[in-house]
Amino acid sequence: MLKQSHLYKFVNLKINRLLEKIGNKPKFTDCIKASYSSIEWDMLKVYLDAINMACVIRNVKLVIGVIPLMYQLDDNYPILEVHSKLMGYCKERGIECIDFYEDGFKGLDEKNLIISENDRHLNEDGAEIVARALHKRFEPLSLYKHLPFIHRAFTLQELLMKDETAKELDQSFNQIKEEAVFIFEDSLGLADKTQSELKVWRESGNLYFLKTVFDFSGKKKAFTSRYVLDKTGEFINHTLNTFDPKLARISDTDFLESNGNRFVSTRTFNQFGGKKRVQKNNYKFNGIKLPEGGWSLRIEEGITFHDPKIVVSLALSNQSYSKNKKQEVLFFNLLISYYRYNWGYFADTLIE
Repeated sequence: MLKQSHLYKFVNLKINRLLEKIGNKPKFTDCIKASYSSIEWDMLKVYLDAINMACVIRNVKLVIGVIPLMYQLDDNYPILEVHSKLMGYCKERGIECIDFYEDGFKGLDEKNLIISENDRHLNEDGAEIVARALHKRFEPLSLYKHLPFIHRAFTLQELLMKDETAKELDQSFNQIKEEAVFIFEDSLGLADKTQSELKVWRESGNLYFLKTVFDFSGKKKAFTSRYVLDKTGEFINHTLNTFDPKLARISDTDFLESNGNRFVSTRTFNQFGGKKRVQKNNYKFNGIKLPEGGWSLRIEEGITFHDPKIVVSLALSNQSYSKNKKQEVLFFNLLISYYRYNWGYFADTLIE
């Protein structure tokens, strides 16, 4: 009851600020920066990578927004390096990212943008700044009349930059009929060097997008991407062929198809001697309620998503696995599961 009182919150706030000033307690901003230079950053990347993987498989355009800490929004803003780290992560993964500090909050007085000194969530004015920044960034999407269909063939960045091919396809969309193939080329102004080619057609009621991206010479294929949608725009399948730059032939093929509430991924690697290696995954993103409470998340059929927080907790509470060989094997098998989705960086950091 006491901790819920306004007097307690006020006194507690002032005491904590005093302890920070005299150096008896680390500043909140220092704690934030420290967490992004520790295993906590690797844990966060696992969460973000899992979300991004689900979005890529479902062909959802993921956008990450970084709302600043409502504290010193001037040139002395204390956690710029945290923003840079998140922006760098998004750039590496090809994810659209909005830094609301740079796109709205920089230079403003945070006291006018928070609910209260004790509740530093955004008030109506703060939320308005976020809304305006979002509207400015995504306003170009409103120009497309057939976005639910054509977005499959383009990245979000291409759509936001008003890609010429995207605009042409949107304008010509109603003219696409059965057996009539529309071809759009993008040369970036380079003479006789086609950077990409997009073919669009309808067949048996379904809509096909086949995009071919060429290497710098404009002659050799780098990869082809083919989406198949039904007449309502619902996803049927996607085929991605990657070409060997030296041999000019397909090196591997990723085929993804929708199967009810699942997505089946088949990856085929073409090896020397005509041999092939096939990897198949049945993705089903869902949660299962546990009898003891809480939820267990699933990425694939029958495969549990292991929460990094729980894994770290297990590692800290069981410092010596050599005393129990079975526990040791179970723990390292759990770590190995992170390599399945290219999240080995988390396991590597934990082992170190």
